[in-house]
Amino acid sequence: MPTTIKAPVVWINGFPGTGKKTIADAMKQLDPNILVLDNHKLIDPVAAVISRDHPEYNTQRKQYRQTILQRHVLHPSSHDHLVVFTGTPPLLRAII
Repeated sequence: MPTTIKAPVVWINGFPGTGKKTIADAMKQLDPNILVLDNHKLIDPVAAVISRDHPEYNTQRKQYRQTILQRHVLHPSSHDHLVVFTGTPPLLRAII
């Protein structure tokens, strides 16, 4: 059975305002090669195009997140650095 190679991932999950992004940013200060993808980077671009109450919002958000995660976790160019995600547990379980 073939094994899929993935970028090393740290997944920080917690309630709003508990310091997930603060911790991720501190990690990046220790290693500038770390890619930080906080939850807002995965939500805000979709919300800028489709309002959150639109019937297609959740579908579009899921597609956008999957594209980003595929690019930054599964693509071979991502395998040489750590990727830190904040606040997206259901999607990460599905992708990783």
